[in-house]
Amino acid sequence: VAFGQPALRDELLPRFASGEAVAAFSATEAGAGSNLRGIETTAVPVDGGFRVTGSKIFVTNGGLCDVITALVSTPGAGGNRQGQSLIAIDRRAPGVSVGREEKKLGLRGSSTTPVHFDDVFVPALRVVGDPGCGVEHVDHILAWGRTVMAAGCVGSARAALALTREHTGRRRQFGGPLIKLSVVRSQVAELMSDVFMMEALVVWVAGSADDATLARRSLSAKVMCSETNWKTCDAALQLHGGMGYVEETRLPLLLRDARITRIFEGAN
Repeated sequence: VAFGQPALRDELLPRFASGEAVAAFSATEAGAGSNLRGIETTAVPVDGGFRVTGSKIFVTNGGLCDVITALVSTPGAGGNRQGQSLIAIDRRAPGVSVGREEKKLGLRGSSTTPVHFDDVFVPALRVVGDPGCGVEHVDHILAWGRTVMAAGCVGSARAALALTREHTGRRRQFGGPLIKLSVVRSQVAELMSDVFMMEALVVWVAGSADDATLARRSLSAKVMCSETNWKTCDAALQLHGGMGYVEETRLPLLLRDARITRIFEGAN
């Protein structure tokens, strides 16, 4: 949407929007996580396009996708001697292979795989945005990704708080409901304050007037909301006592899924 040439948008976006095709994005490599300028997957210019060779890990939708947008090293492209570029690659193109599904602590409903590119030919029209400016484009993409992820953390923390308020109001100990105990009231009040802070941060980021402001603010929201979501889910489980460790309460699911948010979209 942000960087594709008109022909590429016309080809792919209707398919993505209708659900006919599924997209994936791949940047992380075994030797390059947050340091995207250290990627080794390379696209070599050839007649009519590029030949892509290398491997990516932790590709969301890797086992389901039809098109993979990959950040690749393109030395010389766009006049940048050591530049990177974004290229949209058909998953079924000769030389593309998808590895086994990762068995993860959380996000178990999400497909996560490695993807390998073995001398894959990609037409020149599949370059997304300006050649040699891939990392700069990814910074823009991550700003939106971090904003949406922060909003997701708000939803997770809200759910954990709602479960906790219900449980502490219903569970009776020491002659009355837990919420009547001052130590419990204090902890629940702090969780409510934290969730309000998270909500305010997301609203602040979403109101950014320009891309530079969004990029800067999204970093704050990503870190603060992911850390606070983890704290909230952990405290909610604690306030449920032994029942918090039981899957039926939904808290183990919330806690597992919250943990990754402190790592992906850039590790805190």
